[in-house]
Amino acid sequence: MEAHTSGTGIWSRRALLGGAAASVATSMASSSGLAGNATRPFDLVIRGGLVVDGTGAPKRPADIGIVGGRIAMIGKANPATRATRIIDVQGKVVTPSFIDPHAHGDPLQDTSFANFLTMGVTTITLGQDGETPGYHHAPDPLPSMDLAAWRAASAATGLSLNIAPLVGHGTLRWRAGVDLAAVPSATQLATMRRLLDADLVGGAFGLSSGLEYVPGIYSETPELVALAQTVGARRGVVMSHMRSEDDDKIEGAIDELIAQGRYAHVHISHLKVVLGKAVERGQAILEKIARARAEGIDLTADVYPYNGGYADITLVFPLWAKTADQLAVARRDRGTELADFVRARIVKRNGPDAILIAEGPYAGQTLAQAAAKADKPFWQFAIEDLGANPWNCAHFTQDEAIQELFAASPLVAISTDGAPWISHPRSWATYPKVLGEFVRERNLLTLEAAIYKMTGLAAHCVGLTQRGRIAVGLAADLVVFDPATIAPQATWTAPRAPAVGIDYVIVDGALAVERGEVTGARSGRILKRGRS
Repeated sequence: MEAHTSGTGIWSRRALLGGAAASVATSMASSSGLAGNATRPFDLVIRGGLVVDGTGAPKRPADIGIVGGRIAMIGKANPATRATRIIDVQGKVVTPSFIDPHAHGDPLQDTSFANFLTMGVTTITLGQDGETPGYHHAPDPLPSMDLAAWRAASAATGLSLNIAPLVGHGTLRWRAGVDLAAVPSATQLATMRRLLDADLVGGAFGLSSGLEYVPGIYSETPELVALAQTVGARRGVVMSHMRSEDDDKIEGAIDELIAQGRYAHVHISHLKVVLGKAVERGQAILEKIARARAEGIDLTADVYPYNGGYADITLVFPLWAKTADQLAVARRDRGTELADFVRARIVKRNGPDAILIAEGPYAGQTLAQAAAKADKPFWQFAIEDLGANPWNCAHFTQDEAIQELFAASPLVAISTDGAPWISHPRSWATYPKVLGEFVRERNLLTLEAAIYKMTGLAAHCVGLTQRGRIAVGLAADLVVFDPATIAPQATWTAPRAPAVGIDYVIVDGALAVERGEVTGARSGRILKRGRS
């Protein structure tokens, strides 16, 4: 077993990939030198590139042949090779396309997903933060549907990329009538488990929880453990926006997830330590993850490479003032207590200058600036003018050194937490930022290690078996980029700018991006656990 040492202790790439590295090497060796299929030409040949296969193995020159949406050859194409199209990519790197373990979006609202495709992402994981795709709880005016209906409706639109859906814990609470109660009745919990199991049987990859959001914030650990048992019985994953990401509470939140991990694969979404200082704090968190893994808990995590999070202003409101109705009552009956709480919470989180309003009529202003223009104290403006409106803000509460430590760790995959509609540069620039800044400019990661975190490791986090590696027989989801020029263009003030340096993106054998431009191809699909 190839073992590697890092600040997190001993870890095994083979363990995380399920022994895939050896089988990939065998596939590449056995396919070397193939000239083409004698009875059928390749649909596409990518010739002349340096292949980084997604396992962490060293890059090597190789051509790739694709037939029927699958990788059919890795080796050397010769002049006798027949193909419908041959793309010469001399000087470029060819890797598995990127898998985003934490994303947002709805193919019924935006079928292009251009933000993901233009940064090399061809599989996204939807249903995050406790909300099942397609489910809309009142007062949301959009019609609601169950996961099976959403799957069918989404597939009918024609998808530009692949989607791995999760079941939302919060949605289960709404559907079972638990709502904001702390403890579901035995009947309600049985209903939640039955609904969850039905969706898992239908192909969902697991369960997501959003324990800082309504209604998941009101749940308790025994409920989550019971649902994890259902997930584990179907070999799924529990992906969690944990109970807290604050420096003084995060270890307890990880412990709660580890309790669920005794029954299922568990995963920390967008790992961060809010208000944590110094690399040593991040190191302690990585060591905690490593210890859990050493004890047999399949605990993984993802991170986005930015020091600002993204949520509406209710993130800093107390538990009893999260919804519009609760806030109205709190303002009437507990106004002073509410103001004191919000003021202290914002000050603790680096102050009103560390909150950038990204949406709504105050977009582009910090909370401090918007409050000053309104001639109000910042906490009063947050309560009265932002209130329960769904206007997201960037919250700059993370230590950059800690985020970079997480981004470099072999235990942590890369994600975006982005969406076509999220006004945060991570929605358009996450993967090019890692490859351009962390790999090329600063040498925080080798190219092979970065690609592994974006592909092979990410595939394990989600539960994908047919994607995330370059191997004969696997899905032809690939990206071709120039390692010398790949770079983000999106910024905090211009967050929707496509990256540069990505030439081709291939989804199930079809060109979704060609010479940096989205083609409009619709070769994606809604994936099913155990088959993808």
